[in-house]
Amino acid sequence: MECSAHKPNYHLAENIEIDTLRACLRQGDNEHYLRPQAFDVLVYLVEQRQKVVSKNELNQKIWKDTAVTDAALSQCIFEVRKALGDDSREPRFIKTVPKLGYRFIGCVEECRNPVSMVVAKKATPGAPDAPIEVVAQAAEIGTELVHTAERLPPGSKTGAVWMMLRQPLTAKPALAAGLLAAMIVLCGAFWVLYRPTITQAATSTHRLQNTSFAAQTAAFTAFFDVVPPDSPINSTVGLSNGSATCNKEMAAIARFNPMGNIDARNGGLYAADSTIPYAAGVTYHFRLVVNVPKHKYSIFVTPAGGSEQKVGTDFAFRGGQNTMASLSSMGVWGPGRVSNLVIAAHPAQPDSIGR
Repeated sequence: MECSAHKPNYHLAENIEIDTLRACLRQGDNEHYLRPQAFDVLVYLVEQRQKVVSKNELNQKIWKDTAVTDAALSQCIFEVRKALGDDSREPRFIKTVPKLGYRFIGCVEECRNPVSMVVAKKATPGAPDAPIEVVAQAAEIGTELVHTAERLPPGSKTGAVWMMLRQPLTAKPALAAGLLAAMIVLCGAFWVLYRPTITQAATSTHRLQNTSFAAQTAAFTAFFDVVPPDSPINSTVGLSNGSATCNKEMAAIARFNPMGNIDARNGGLYAADSTIPYAAGVTYHFRLVVNVPKHKYSIFVTPAGGSEQKVGTDFAFRGGQNTMASLSSMGVWGPGRVSNLVIAAHPAQPDSIGR
């Protein structure tokens, strides 16, 4: 499997987060640790969510050359479903496709974890570049420290980390070039282990582009056009207070969802008043009527050549963003061409469908 330092964290429905650095599931302040094989199965299904993954492919990726029975994989799927509160008869996350395999069908948002950002940078400006594989190896060392120490009882973490540091880092001379990067990653690992509270993951603009506008503190209307390059996709356009680094930092969000429909964020979930399908290459004109003091918005969309349709009215700002005093940026996450952003200080009535 790929080094977890390179993997993003994944945000699912119901405020569930897959933390690939700490190898656990989070929901609020609660953390749940699966067996390593079960966690790897979950992550791989999420990564390959655009397709059905066969049992043979999962066996090769998770167990590699080790011979296992189908029962081992079935047990992992059972544990994952139990942790997610999923039901195989009415799945919300993992669907069994008879005679083919499994597919992850839940909504997914990605945020890069802090260690992956360190790996992406050079060790020292002006100094010889450390080979990418060396820096990646350094990141893997830090990640191994985290995973090892997390499984130990309180009070024994420091000793475990020291014992690992005493082990040779292999005899590769090139590893010296990545020493500084390794130390940075190790510091990050210690921060993860000993930080006093759970903090919001997310510090990357890897896939999110921002466009700023004059700060709005009262009611206003935002207009913009979006052209999805394909259908289905998973792409969002949202408004935030300053530049957002991931979807969790956007308050009002329009989405082209993986089921081929348009919906919007309403508090902790995506929703829509009706089913509004989208097609590749079509221009969709959005109108967001936003009330910043009330932390609510209404959203409407007009497909090219069609009439305006209501996505939802009086939707709540996304959880965690419902205390914002102003909005000043539009963020775009995922594929799609967004243009013609207009901010109007005097909006139409939220229950009005016409433009």
